Amino acid sequence: MTFSMTYDIATDRSVYLNGAKDGMVMYGGARALWELPGLVSAGWGWLTGAEAVQGLYGPVSRAALEAAANSGGETVRVVTTIDGTLQAGRTLHVATGEGAEALAGAAKGSTTYVANIPKALINLMKRAGLIETSTTSMGGATATEMKFLPQATEFVIKFFSPVN
Repeated sequence: MTFSMTYDIATDRSVYLNGAKDGMVMYGGARALWELPGLVSAGWGWLTGAEAVQGLYGPVSRAALEAAANSGGETVRVVTTIDGTLQAGRTLHVATGEGAEALAGAAKGSTTYVANIPKALINLMKRAGLIETSTTSMGGATATEMKFLPQATEFVIKFFSPVN
């Protein structure tokens, strides 16, 4: 597989991608260089040779996410309370650290889940922008909240177990 990219500095707006894979010539144009990460995750995976998951800060390969999920080592304990079951492809809010159980309980869902997620996976997802963190207060409880974007949940739901 080969490809080339040309950026027109005079207009600061032109990117041309030319590539060939399996005897098929591919050509595409984009409006700006900064759109390239979005193109890769939106169907131009042949450029990187791997399927990518788009985060807020850029794409990360599925292989890297799966490797981090299976890496073992240190883990981060998280708690969530929701109605129903955990589902891939849906945003997931969890609490972590001191006050996590109290914050999750304040959410008043019907089922509480706990997970120990590999720290390597959490760090990779944060760097890609697949997790947003904040300090959240609810019902008198305060803890660190992590919001897993919908495209990230498929890699973490396997770690969760119900506790009630």
